[in-house]
Amino acid sequence: MAGNDFPKTFPVKALAESRRSELVAAQRRGEPFCDETGLPESEVRHRLTSVSFYAHAIEFMDMKWPALEPGSRRTLATALATVALALIDDHDGAPEYSVGFRALAGWSFNKTARAAAKPCDEVTEAIAWIEKHSLPLSALADRRSLVLRTTAPPRTTQASSSRRRPTATR
Repeated sequence: MAGNDFPKTFPVKALAESRRSELVAAQRRGEPFCDETGLPESEVRHRLTSVSFYAHAIEFMDMKWPALEPGSRRTLATALATVALALIDDHDGAPEYSVGFRALAGWSFNKTARAAAKPCDEVTEAIAWIEKHSLPLSALADRRSLVLRTTAPPRTTQASSSRRRPTATR
């Protein structure tokens, strides 16, 4: 762990002692520990195979939420929604892309919206489907699965009047 501290608090001393004994047992087995998380490698591998990208993205957004300005929150939610829709195991029965995107960017990756109220039925159904079909984080290790599945929305062409024109330099 290279001198890094990874503090964690527990509600009761017995839980802390139990966790300590698990870590000591892993150390006695000679198991390597991750320098970034302080966890035994077996726990890191288990987390990668058991947590879906969707769940991890929500956890990530919730962690970042308090420190971000509203515009940055929107940008990050949009990016996470795009990636979450690309990292789905099967597209049969998938909600329409625009519905899924709105559900993710506007509700799943919006901590305030999730706390405020239950979403409409269309969003609830889309979220349930995405949650069920989201790939595990371990899929990110496989380069072939990362050739993102081209689920991005079709690009619209811009009107010629809205495009930036190159400026001449003198």
